[in-house]
Formats: sequence, structure tokens, C-alpha cells
Amino acid sequence: NRSAFDYLYHNVAYIYFRQRNYKEAIDALLKAIAAEPTKFESYLLLADIHVELEQYEEALSTFNVAMVYGSRFPCLYVSWGNAFIRMKNYKEALEKYLYAMELNGEYVSDELYSKIAECYYMTEDYENAELYVAKTINISPDNPLANKIRAQLYMREQNYEQAIDILKKTSEASSQKPESFKLLARCYRAIGQNSSVDEFYLKSIDYDSKNLATQLEYAEYLVVVQNWAEAEKKLHILEKNIDENNECEVLVLSFIANYNLAKQNAYSYNFKKAITIAEKIKSKYPERFIFENEYNDLRGQSE
Repeated sequence: NRSAFDYLYHNVAYIYFRQRNYKEAIDALLKAIAAEPTKFESYLLLADIHVELEQYEEALSTFNVAMVYGSRFPCLYVSWGNAFIRMKNYKEALEKYLYAMELNGEYVSDELYSKIAECYYMTEDYENAELYVAKTINISPDNPLANKIRAQLYMREQNYEQAIDILKKTSEASSQKPESFKLLARCYRAIGQNSSVDEFYLKSIDYDSKNLATQLEYAEYLVVVQNWAEAEKKLHILEKNIDENNECEVLVLSFIANYNLAKQNAYSYNFKKAITIAEKIKSKYPERFIFENEYNDLRGQSE
């Protein structure tokens, strides 16, 4: 029975998906699609798996196929929007979410409203962001995403105490812990409460150790407060993992940290490393090299 096999394979795929066994899930879905080529749900789940694997071209292509067989299902456009969020394409995500909301009709969802609020915030439409935060909170006062955005809106107004109160609550939600902790660090940084800055940057990194952007932000803070030794440790790790888009920033910060450690402690390691980094910046990013005097100073002392 064709539909029975389709049903079986799809359910098996979903179990594998929940177990994050994506290879087996894809194999099962391809069998489900072979048994029933017009099954919308199989294409939707396949697209979601491609998103999880960061195979975004394949995901977008599969969403388009899913639309052929299920163009009136709001869940399609929510998942499609989620993919664009992962790609940091908030404008496209917003279009998908708004269409999902249109298809929902009278049914309202705090989850969908909060996603729309996030898109408006990230595209700097703060008025609509505030509107959809209010709509979300009217349905679900404790929605963590909406409250995180509400805190960010307070931060824009430099109302850090109000933002801190909200972020302490949103940080209790597992989905928002890393981002809420990072925002708390920024709030405490703005009001000069440095011990809490370290605490919450480290908590954010602990919960999301793969977020190199947070690690870079923390390293930059350590350089600003002249904690050269800790900055150098963090930057040393980043030098091994950072992508090309942020390499120059890491190198500049690393030079500053190592230069100051060399001047402070006269360690040959820091002298050599600062010189090596300076030469790399000069070679790859000459427009960002503003350390000629410091570089010559190091070379003079190391000879």
C-alpha cells in the first residue's frame, strides 16, 4: 500500500529528526517522497533538516517544492521564515511570517507575533517592533523572545535598569540564555558595573561556546578595560577559529594586548607575537595598520 509506506517512512524520518540523526532522517524522507511524491509534510521536514545542517540553498529549494503541494499551510511559511532567521535575512523572514499570519486568519499566536517583532527590530523598524512586542505580551506576558526585544528597546533608550530587570527573567528561558546573558553584560558595561560584565559574558560563552561573535565582543571589552592578560588568552583562542570576516579585528586587538604585555612585563613571547601580528596586519590589511610607532618600538627593543 503506497500511502502506508509513505506514512511509515515519514514517521520514521521524524523520529530520526528528533534524535538529530539527520542522515537517516533524509534517507527515510526520500523513501517517503518516492512512495508519495506530493506529500507536503515530507518536503517541509526535509527542508527543516537542511536548515539544521546549514545547507541553506538546499533548504530554500525544498521549501519551494513544499509550496507547490501546501501553499496554504501557515506552518510552511513559519518554517521558511525560521530558515531566513538562521541566515540573518530578516527582511525575507518578515515577509514569510507576515504571510503566515495572514493565512492564520483569526487565530493568533504569541510565538509568531514575537518572531515578527524580532524581524522588525533587526530591520530597525522599532515602532512596529514595539507594536508586535505588545501584541505578543498581551497573549503571553512571559514570552521570552518578546521580552528580550522589549529589553533591547529599553537599551536603545538607555534605560538600562529596566532592561536588566527584564533580561534577568528572560535568561531563565533556555532558548534565550546566551543572548540574554550577553545583553546583560552590555547593560552592566554601559553603567560601569564591570564585575557583572565579566560574569555575564562568561555565562553567555559557557552556554554557547560556538558563538565566536560573543567571544570577540568580550575580548574587545577586555582590551578596553586594559585587562591585557585575559584579553590575550581569549584572542589566542579566537585566532585559531575566527572566520575571515573578523580576522582583522582579532589581529588588531591581539596586537594591542600583546604590545602592552610586552611593554608591561618584557616577556619575549609577547614581543615576538606582537611583531608577527603587526607584520600580518601590514601585509593583509594595510588600511587598518595604525601601529607604525609601536611596531618600530618593538623591533628596536627586540634587536
